[in-house]
Amino acid sequence: MISIRRRLLIGLIGLFTLGWFVVMAATYIESRNEVAKLFDADLERAARSRVILWMVANTPDDIRDVRTFEGALASRKPRAEGLSFQVHKGKELLFHTPGTPSFQMPERPGFSDQHPDGQEWRVYTVVEPTRSLTVQTGEPYAIRNQLIYEITRNALYPLLLAIPLLAATIWLGVGRGLSPLKKVSNQVAQRTPSHLNPIETRQVPSEVKIFVDELNMLLGRLREAFEKERQFTANAAHEIRTPLASLKTHAQVALRSKNEDQREERLQQIIRGVDRVTHLVEQLLTLARLDYEAQEQKFERVDLTSLTRQTLAEIAPMAVARNIDLSLAESGQAEVTGNPVGLAVLVRNLVDNAIRYTPPTGAVEVEVLRERKDVALLVTDNGPGIPPAERQQVFNRFYRGGSTDTLGCGLGLSIVARIVRLHGAEILLKDAPTGSGLQVRVSFPQPPAPVTAPDSATLPG
Repeated sequence: MISIRRRLLIGLIGLFTLGWFVVMAATYIESRNEVAKLFDADLERAARSRVILWMVANTPDDIRDVRTFEGALASRKPRAEGLSFQVHKGKELLFHTPGTPSFQMPERPGFSDQHPDGQEWRVYTVVEPTRSLTVQTGEPYAIRNQLIYEITRNALYPLLLAIPLLAATIWLGVGRGLSPLKKVSNQVAQRTPSHLNPIETRQVPSEVKIFVDELNMLLGRLREAFEKERQFTANAAHEIRTPLASLKTHAQVALRSKNEDQREERLQQIIRGVDRVTHLVEQLLTLARLDYEAQEQKFERVDLTSLTRQTLAEIAPMAVARNIDLSLAESGQAEVTGNPVGLAVLVRNLVDNAIRYTPPTGAVEVEVLRERKDVALLVTDNGPGIPPAERQQVFNRFYRGGSTDTLGCGLGLSIVARIVRLHGAEILLKDAPTGSGLQVRVSFPQPPAPVTAPDSATLPG
């Protein structure tokens, strides 16, 4: 499991260590430059002071006295804190610091790097041409490197000691900073299907509040979904209980009836009741599947004209049985973006609803129009229609309006509305052009709807 606390600790310590190495490199470079300047200045100063000292040695006695002085100085302060001297007059060696290597004569006066005996030295050469005097002052680089190392080490020791303290501070600080997440986690753990109240956000940090707000929106949708589910279950139970009770009554009467005609009538009632329950269960399963797969809809290009023609061929026997004139008016291929199964259910329910509420010898006309901005599906019947005041309510589940004598369960238009929402379409109920009956218009947007199914639609007001 990924730990934010551990990840932050590793990341911050890594950045601190990287910064530590950068500081170490910068300190080393700066120390090396400063030490080089300081030591080079000492070399130059020491060499020039020896020039002055040896220039006054004009006689052999003077030279002997200077040598004695240099020897006493070298014995009291060996190599003058790492400095070595070499003095020539012409080609004659006047003085050489004991125990140090001989320096070579460079091509020109000034600083040079030499490697006598395999050791690296820094040498400064001064030439006094009037006296043919050459003074060389040298110092091993090891002394400089040791000083640079000590300076760098002393500067970086506090940083090394700070790493454990920084790690502890980060660990405790991040833990304290993440404590609101633990509180949110505890609140989420307390949520149950019957307790989906929003999570408190007063003391939640702004970075976490975005997540909590989205979580509260999810809880709200879940609460609404569970409430709809409870209402749906209660309504479904009621709708199924009523025809089952009626079936039981008809069966009991048929058992007790001795009249053959009466028994046959009751059996016919049972068959119609079974048909109604079957239709109800099929609609309930369709509606439940639409609700469950609302976010899983995969859309594709669908020829609405061809799909409507196939659906009408399947439902035509029902129209023939009721002596209903079912017709299709089409204007060529009309493609929409949608789910073929859902669109077929939409067409079937609209036409099925029109056939059920149209009186015998009536007519149901289906039309597919390809217009400039959309593709429209129109279903027109010459039945009793729907009063304007009820046209919004008919999309509610189990609402059947005033015509309760027709076989149905009040779910057909609810399923239609759900499919319309999934396809981002619009549905409109209005009076039939002839003045008698109802016309349902479903408009699908063009260009094609997006691949992810939207959950909004315009229903008639």
